[in-house]
Amino acid sequence: MKRIHKIIAVRVALVATLLLSGCVSIAPIDPTGTWSGTLTWTDGPANGLTYPLTLQLLDEETETRGTVTLMGPGSQLFDLTIWDAAVHAHSILVEASGTMSLVNPPIRVAVRLDGDFDEMNMSGTGEQTADGRTYAFTWQLVRITPIPQD
Repeated sequence: MKRIHKIIAVRVALVATLLLSGCVSIAPIDPTGTWSGTLTWTDGPANGLTYPLTLQLLDEETETRGTVTLMGPGSQLFDLTIWDAAVHAHSILVEASGTMSLVNPPIRVAVRLDGDFDEMNMSGTGEQTADGRTYAFTWQLVRITPIPQD
């Protein structure tokens, strides 16, 4: 093998090793805590409007649970219970539902949040289904409690 081919082969092997080791070393982040921010509607009658959004999360090894808090009619807050959540390294998918009793008759509300996060920020896209209608939004949150220590 010519010297130039050996040099190229060694460099290719070195770059491949560095790339693969970088992919494997992504450490998961514990999302446990309180996250506060906003959601901005991207369709429906509230298109373009921004409302508060809060996530209260407890991530255990086998399950993530907690509460999603949204603003309802009359600027009153209401909670939805997280019934399914998946956390993988830096991505999160949360599904929550509950009854909004701020209106008469009360209506069933479900929310799906899909996004990415780091130690201090979360953001992504979502959907809310209420009274049989589904509307899309974007969301962004900031951690407002300290990062859990092992």
